Amino acid sequence: MHTHLEQLQQLCLITSEFTRKMESFPQLFRKIADGAASLFKGSKALVYLARWGPTPQVVANRGLSHGFIEKLFHPGHETSPYDLVCTQRCPIYLSIASRERDSRRGEIQAILKGEGLKAVLGVPIKGNGETLGCICLFFNRDFPPKGYYLKIMEMFANEVAIAINNAQLYRRLRESEELYRELYDRAPCMYYSMSGDGTVLKCNNTGAEHLGYRKEELVGRSFLDLVGKGSVPLARAILDSTLKEGHSEGELGLITRDGNSLHTTIKATQSGSTRGKEVRVVLTDITEKKKLYEGLGRTEKLVAVGQLASGIAHDLNNFLTVILGVVHRMEEEVPHNKGIKKGLDIIRKAAMDGAETARRIREFANIRVDTAKLVPLEINRIIMDVMNYTKPRWEALARDKGVTYHIKLTRGIRGGWVLGNPSELKEVFVNIVNNALDAMPAGGDLTVEIYREGDRLAVSVKDTGVGMSDKVRKRVFDPFFTTKGVEGSGLGMSVAYGIVTRHGGEIKIDSQEGVGTNVMVRLPSTCKEK
Repeated sequence: MHTHLEQLQQLCLITSEFTRKMESFPQLFRKIADGAASLFKGSKALVYLARWGPTPQVVANRGLSHGFIEKLFHPGHETSPYDLVCTQRCPIYLSIASRERDSRRGEIQAILKGEGLKAVLGVPIKGNGETLGCICLFFNRDFPPKGYYLKIMEMFANEVAIAINNAQLYRRLRESEELYRELYDRAPCMYYSMSGDGTVLKCNNTGAEHLGYRKEELVGRSFLDLVGKGSVPLARAILDSTLKEGHSEGELGLITRDGNSLHTTIKATQSGSTRGKEVRVVLTDITEKKKLYEGLGRTEKLVAVGQLASGIAHDLNNFLTVILGVVHRMEEEVPHNKGIKKGLDIIRKAAMDGAETARRIREFANIRVDTAKLVPLEINRIIMDVMNYTKPRWEALARDKGVTYHIKLTRGIRGGWVLGNPSELKEVFVNIVNNALDAMPAGGDLTVEIYREGDRLAVSVKDTGVGMSDKVRKRVFDPFFTTKGVEGSGLGMSVAYGIVTRHGGEIKIDSQEGVGTNVMVRLPSTCKEK
């Protein structure tokens, strides 16, 4: 009785270890083999699982040689303790001293004898209505077990089945958590969890990387620190509304670590947790989409104005043709009257200026490409001509105003060919350079750089002038918009936009008030032979 009680106590201690701590499968299987051997002193133990991995396998072994295991359990072997256990679906005991009629048992006896073992006890591991495997104890003495000992082993095997099932559930749970964590961290959206006052409690990798931070740098910071100054009141309103109503959404401007603006849509919901009320936020970066929409809106606006202007310009040209004809006749009738001739010169100049304005109005909105007028052009030569054209102006400005302009041209490529209209492209860059000079009334640095971006050639014109506000920058390409007062027509950059678009390129502007402006023109590269 005393031995039985000790075995039961030992059984409880061993099986409690299975559930005390979730461990890896190899560690669990070793514990099972050690526990089985400790229940019967002097025994050697082996754990065999038929439904583990791609093939049946021995997952734990205590005290048995690999050669012996190979003989007894190698794949496809039909004479193993496991096959006998599966056949009978109950414990089996086999001694080398017994006389067996079953050839399979006889083969097992021969293998045991060759290893110097006297007997084997196999107990099935049952789970979910099927036999998962078996636990085998090997003895170096004949040990015919009594019913009590078999019961102990069956109880042990039942606990093993539960432990294996729990371990499988735990592994699936852990794999699920890892998958969720991977999906959460690598989701295209930015996820933030924050307290009611806006303190960041958690964020995913996307949320941190989009702003140029690591996750640990954002946890504990106020979410409002990441919001652009103009969007702080809106961010506060969204947080307050979420806490009151349970959800809120809108558009929000964020600031990256480098100081760049990020346009996002925000959807916020409230959730309860052990830490109290939390606000969970999903942010989607729409910066590029917003730029695309702005570009499309600008193009539509230019096309609409161009269509209107084309009709007006046609009628205007007819009027101006009549005026110029009358001026010409009057000059012939009063060739010696200097007063009248001077007035007629003024009328003619005004009429010609009007005709040029009408032409430019139609030109900036014309997005159709006349390929017959496009020829291979070397971008370096185009820019050199532009610098030569504008040189007299910046020299005159420097002399008249008593200021200094530092002009720098960097040609990062040799050759560099584009397909274009030379006079139109020169007009674009002359316009940009003149605008840069106008933006530096006190002098400054003008840097022109030519470089390659993939299959495109890029020209950057950067100044250190007064810069532009976001409001002004967004309207730069609008027709008739100017910051130069009566001195400007407001058509220069509109025309430039139309020309670059017709050439299959793009024109972008980065500007900051008090710092300067960078105008970038990108054009498709081509071969000289085209």
